[in-house]
Amino acid sequence: MQNLDLGMLEEGDEEEESDNDSEDETIEVERRAPTIIFSPSEVAQAFSHFSYWATGRKRLVCDIQGVFCEEVNKLRLSDPVIHYYNSKKDGRKMVHGRTDRGRKGFAMFFETHDCSRLCRLVTKGFKRPARA
Repeated sequence: MQNLDLGMLEEGDEEEESDNDSEDETIEVERRAPTIIFSPSEVAQAFSHFSYWATGRKRLVCDIQGVFCEEVNKLRLSDPVIHYYNSKKDGRKMVHGRTDRGRKGFAMFFETHDCSRLCRLVTKGFKRPARA
C-alpha cells in the first residue's frame, strides 16, 4: 500500500471546488430532462387517435398529409379524412363528405394503427365512454 500525502486545502481551493459542484448539479438537472423528439408520422398518428377519444368515439380524423418545416419546428397538416359514426343516429352516412366511411373507416384505421409513446401521452386521461 502506498503512502499518499493528501495535503491541506487552502480556503481559495475549497471555494473553487464548491463552484464546480454547483455547475455539476446544473448539468445533472439538464440530463434528467431529455428532449423528446417525435417523427411527423408519429404526430399525425397520435393526432388521429386523439381525435377519436376527444370526440367521444364519434369522429376520427385520419389519412392526414402534411409538410414539416424544420427551421421553425412546425408540422402543417392538410387534406384530412373525417369518419363519423354514432349508433344513436345510425342513418347518418357520409356526414363529412364522400370519403367518410363511418364505422368501417374507424376499423380500417385501427387495423393498421400502432400506438406510439406520443399516442399514449395524448390519449391518456380520456374517460372511456360507452361505445357509440
